[in-house]
Amino acid sequence: MGGWNFIDRTNMRFGKLVAQKYLGNKKWLCHCDCGNDCIVDSDHLPVNSKRRMQKSCGCLLESRLIEEKHFFDDIDNEEKAYILGFAASDGTVSYDTQRGTYSLKFVVNSIDTELLEKFKQSLKSKVKVKTFKTTTNLPQGGTCVSEMSSVLFCSKSLVEGLINKGVTPRKSLTLNVDYSKIPDNLKKHFWRGLFDGDGTFGLFGKKKILEVSLTTSKAMAESTKEEILKLFPNFKINFYERKECSGSTYNLIFTTQKDGFSFLEYLYEDCSIKLNRKFEKYKTIKQIVNSNDYPEKE
Repeated sequence: MGGWNFIDRTNMRFGKLVAQKYLGNKKWLCHCDCGNDCIVDSDHLPVNSKRRMQKSCGCLLESRLIEEKHFFDDIDNEEKAYILGFAASDGTVSYDTQRGTYSLKFVVNSIDTELLEKFKQSLKSKVKVKTFKTTTNLPQGGTCVSEMSSVLFCSKSLVEGLINKGVTPRKSLTLNVDYSKIPDNLKKHFWRGLFDGDGTFGLFGKKKILEVSLTTSKAMAESTKEEILKLFPNFKINFYERKECSGSTYNLIFTTQKDGFSFLEYLYEDCSIKLNRKFEKYKTIKQIVNSNDYPEKE
């Protein structure tokens, strides 16, 4: 059946799991006390040891570490809208239905660790923010070592809430958030999260030309442009394919400095949650743009 070392685990209990049926290829159908079924590898159902044992469908871990498991079900405040936007642009959603594992992961530069701590507070989570170093090969030769911070939220309900809004695994080319599920008065916070994740803005060249853009999927660029124009119908916005990149990613860009700066003002004034590094950058740009020496915005 399963080889010479096959052990019949039918009706055996492993934490909150009870083995129901052998499926072949070392896989067992298990029923969890929470009511969910999941498929577990025999290696994670040890008979004479608790080592490497899977003790639940995933509910045990999430119940210990996250209180706000239904955080994304209803986007009804600033924090939910912002974190949804940041997850859409810079989060990693993954799940394995066979093992019953669901996760949302954020990785940022270590100087932005404070934002991950805010996410923990919003989700009422006890998970730890981890710091690690990564090495990047530079185009001109040599390497660059960066210190990064990451946080991993494991919750089926949390991930299902994101997927319901359009934030799916491997989303870089397919992202298409359902704007109908974000109230109009909270869209600015969603966009701030979106731009804090994958947006770029700055003053470039000797003339300090302001550029504001967002890298995203084609569908997301189209819908975001449409939604922004509902609020700012006179804005000039365009988007184009990033030909230097593999796959179909797009840049949404404000084609005039005036519109780009007005949008930044809209995003960053009167907000309580943001990426402080970009907020400080916005304040510097605001000071320069509002100075008498800065050429008129066009």
